[in-house]
Amino acid sequence: MKRFLNYGAALGCVSAVFVASCAHDDSTLFVLSVQAPPTGGAGQAGCLYKPDPAQPTLVSGTIDVEFLAAYRPFVLVGNQMIQQGRSEAFRTETSRITLQGATVTVEDAEGNQRASFTTLAAGFVNPSAGTVPGYGLVSVTLINPALVEKLREEIPIGETKRLLARFKVFGQTLGGQSIESNESQFPINACKGCLVDFPPEADDVTTPQVDCRVTGEATAIPQPCVKGQDELIDCRLCNTLDICDPNKRR
Repeated sequence: MKRFLNYGAALGCVSAVFVASCAHDDSTLFVLSVQAPPTGGAGQAGCLYKPDPAQPTLVSGTIDVEFLAAYRPFVLVGNQMIQQGRSEAFRTETSRITLQGATVTVEDAEGNQRASFTTLAAGFVNPSAGTVPGYGLVSVTLINPALVEKLREEIPIGETKRLLARFKVFGQTLGGQSIESNESQFPINACKGCLVDFPPEADDVTTPQVDCRVTGEATAIPQPCVKGQDELIDCRLCNTLDICDPNKRR
């Protein structure tokens, strides 16, 4: 029962009923960046994200709605709470933060609200070590399936719609304090087919039209970490789809 009550308190960050008990301090829990996909792609144990502020980041994201039902990047979150644990005093550490979700609002380029939702997530952030914040990663849904369905109807093949996601991450310290981050904003390009790449080596030069031909081992083709999210997709990885056939794209 106690576990259930603690979780309910954490959701106070997104509920008016509990808002008075939710700590909001931009300097304690903060969103630092949205992480870029690791180099190397999905092959050879790639796509390993690290909670390190020195890792490459994104200034904007891209979702190809032909391939994905939602946009879920990895977000780097920092914790500047001071360590409370003291072994000599038999005091356990209470400043670690369990990340539990995020509140998200999505707007279009004209400032019209397109979506507003709360999404659950899972992550963990250690406390600071002196003046150095602790960092953790959490995968956050910034464009939900309901909005993706609408975008599929709105966006013509080959075109892009600019969106802006505003979001706050929330969680709970091991000491039982509900906590919410600063608001971060992240621009996202939603498109239909814009991430499909047609490399020269995929074209059959013996035919007059441009095509996408698979030759050799498909495993040698670079694989994105997530098809349709932030990385190009070699047309040979999806050549059974019309969107990946240059002669069938409409």
